[in-house]
Amino acid sequence: MRGQFVRRGLRSPLRLPLVGLVGAVVVLVSLGWVTYRETVEQEVATSLVEHTYVVIQQLQKVPAGIAVAESSIRGYALRRDEGMLDEFDPAMREVDEALRASRDLLADNPTQRRRLELLEPKVARRLTLLHERLEAVKTAGDTAVAPEARHLTLEIRAMTSEMVQEELLLLDRRSFAREDRIRRLRVISPLGIFASISLVAVAFLLVYGEVRNRRRAERASEKQGARLRDLVRETALMLQMGELLSACRSVDEAIEVVGRLAPQFFVDESGAICILNESQNLLEAEVQWGSGSVLEGKTFAPDDCWALRRGKPHRSQQGEASVRCAHSTEGRAATLCLPLLAHGHVIGTLHVAEDGDADRIERRAMVVGEQVGMALSNLRLRETLRNQSIRDALTGLYNRRYTDETLEREIRRAERESSTIGVLVMDVDFFKKFNDSFGHQAGDHVLASIGSLLRKKTRGADVASRMGGEELALVMPSASLDAAAKRAEEIREAVSQMDVTHGGRSIGPVTLSIGVAAFPQHGATADDVIRVADAALYRAKREGRNRVTVAD
Repeated sequence: MRGQFVRRGLRSPLRLPLVGLVGAVVVLVSLGWVTYRETVEQEVATSLVEHTYVVIQQLQKVPAGIAVAESSIRGYALRRDEGMLDEFDPAMREVDEALRASRDLLADNPTQRRRLELLEPKVARRLTLLHERLEAVKTAGDTAVAPEARHLTLEIRAMTSEMVQEELLLLDRRSFAREDRIRRLRVISPLGIFASISLVAVAFLLVYGEVRNRRRAERASEKQGARLRDLVRETALMLQMGELLSACRSVDEAIEVVGRLAPQFFVDESGAICILNESQNLLEAEVQWGSGSVLEGKTFAPDDCWALRRGKPHRSQQGEASVRCAHSTEGRAATLCLPLLAHGHVIGTLHVAEDGDADRIERRAMVVGEQVGMALSNLRLRETLRNQSIRDALTGLYNRRYTDETLEREIRRAERESSTIGVLVMDVDFFKKFNDSFGHQAGDHVLASIGSLLRKKTRGADVASRMGGEELALVMPSASLDAAAKRAEEIREAVSQMDVTHGGRSIGPVTLSIGVAAFPQHGATADDVIRVADAALYRAKREGRNRVTVAD
């Protein structure tokens, strides 16, 4: 009886560690499954947010394209310059392409699809009226805008604005859903890890009392505890990095966050994160850490990295069995190169010296690389969409819509502060000659060169823009009429001294005619000031071009 009692007493405690270990495994597996599910749902939510941005961009192109086409006709009617119609056909095509893209993008949204079906015939009619008006201007010189066209334009703007507002509501809901999943993951992970640690700790405490080799049990416990602490620390760091990256508003901010947190994932290893430049021909080390560099220099070409060539992680090791990357530092035992990918595009590379556990380092590198690549890709997409909405692609200057909005805002500010605003309207002299003599590419090169010069000649508060065709403008907040005239003369002189070449040939002298006006001397509204500056520009043209004319 006593022997049976002893055997039962030993068996019963031994079952408890087993139960604790099984429970810990169940909790860890459950935590892993929940984390995986939340990660997948977060990726879906991110994809939906990006989809909404694209829909908004395409919808905004419809009224914008109509406005550009109308502006081209108006410019042609005023000047009888064929160059003013250069943007007419591209604008009309842009409207058609935006409608086709919207149909595909809104296929899964019945409400927006119905709105689009109501919008399409109005747009088609508006485009027909634009063609008819252009013919009327060319044949009869009739510059009047039909009441139907005005009414359709207002309807199209209202309908697209309504659709954009609907997409913005969707964007808010989807962004909230994504943030909600991040918050859930931030709560679930620590709780699950804490429960796992508790179960494992109880299991090991029970094992200590039953296993004879206490030293081995203690070493195993310390090792397991270290792994769990690393897991807790790594999870906390990952949550912190994800939260900070989601709050970043620019790529530079994201790189600063990565520079502070990435070294904490690799405390004992040196490493670097390199970002691919916009030209796609060079990677530059933006973040480096550790006692020794893992790169030969701060920059290298994409072909120098085998990880980018293969599209997967690559180890550069000493010895004949391994192929080392050209950028890898000589003398290191092994360096892991990992491509940073997002949506199938290369963002950059992550490099870590494998001085310890190679599997652990690779696992952490994969986790860090995936989050950094996705965050940088989303920020670049956001910056690209913003630039496309306010910038002219050819010259790099602001577009007419942005300038009109900015001038209205600056006029309201000037009224409050009793200050002035200088306005310059510029036109390239004999621009049609460049297109006729050297081709449209040469004309584009002239505009791009002038745009580059304007960006260098303007202050941070100034707004330089392309108003359409070869017409440019410069809004100078807090500038008097005299200061604006002086700046106009500087710009005119700088343009006249430009040596513009295209295709190995000198295009010839490039000159500007500039009209200068100021708020409030020449009008109380943006339209008034622009109209006065435009009239001064035409006077400069009549008086011989290549001159600055200040409005009376």
